[in-house]
Amino acid sequence: ECCGKEAKLFLDHCHKTGKMRGWLCDHCNNGIGRLGDDLQGALNAVKYLEQCGENYPDPQNSMEF
Repeated sequence: ECCGKEAKLFLDHCHKTGKMRGWLCDHCNNGIGRLGDDLQGALNAVKYLEQCGENYPDPQNSMEF
C-alpha cells in the first residue's frame, strides 16, 4: 500500500495505539519505523531530500560527503 512493489507483505500497525494500518513490504515497513513511525519523521525526510536537490555528490567521481 506504500511502494506498490510485489513482495512479501507485513501487517503494519501504529506503535502508539496498536491499530492496524495496512499491508507493507518489509522495506517500507522498516523505513517508516526508522523514520519514527509518524508523519513528522517522513516529512523531515522529504524536507531533507528537497533541500539537497541536485547537489548530491557524484559517487563515481567524488568521495565528498
